[in-house]
Amino acid sequence: MGPAGLRTLSEWFNKQVLKTVYRDHGRSDSSVRLDSDYEVLQGDDIPDHKRAELRSELADDDIDSETTTKQFIGKSTLSRHLKDCLDASKDTPTSETEWEINRVRIATNTYRSHLESALQSLGNKSRISGVECAELQVQSYLSCPECPTRVTVEQAYEQGYVCADHRDD
Repeated sequence: MGPAGLRTLSEWFNKQVLKTVYRDHGRSDSSVRLDSDYEVLQGDDIPDHKRAELRSELADDDIDSETTTKQFIGKSTLSRHLKDCLDASKDTPTSETEWEINRVRIATNTYRSHLESALQSLGNKSRISGVECAELQVQSYLSCPECPTRVTVEQAYEQGYVCADHRDD
C-alpha cells in the first residue's frame, strides 16, 4: 500500500482500538458506526451534548469512554515511534498515484468488515455453528469474456491484464 499520512495512520489505529473494545462488549462495530463514533469522541467541532450522549450510550454497554480514548494515539506519538523506534521515514510520493488499487483494497476491507460483523452476530445467536473459528475469504475476481480465465483484481493489476490470450495490446 502506498504511503499514508500520519493522521490517516493514527485514525486507523485508533479505530482498531475502538473496534476491539466494541467487539469485546458486543456493540456493533460496522465501519459506519466506528467512523461516526470516532468523530464524536475526537472531533473538534462536536457539540458537548452529542459527545455526552455517546458517552452515555457507551456506558450503557459497559464501555468506559475515558479509558478507551486514553488508548488512542496522536500523530506526534506515531511520528516519534516511526522515527525513533523503527527508523522509518516517509518516502516522497511519485507523480504516479495508485488511488485506483487503493480504492479496490479499501472496498474489499470494508466489505470484509461488514461481513465479519454480521457473521460474528450470527455466531453469537448460534445461527451458524463454528463461524468464530472459520476463515473468511473475501476476494474480487475478473473473468475473461472469451475463455474461462479468472484472476483476482490484485493479480490483474500486478500483471497488467486479465487474460494473456485475449488482452488488448
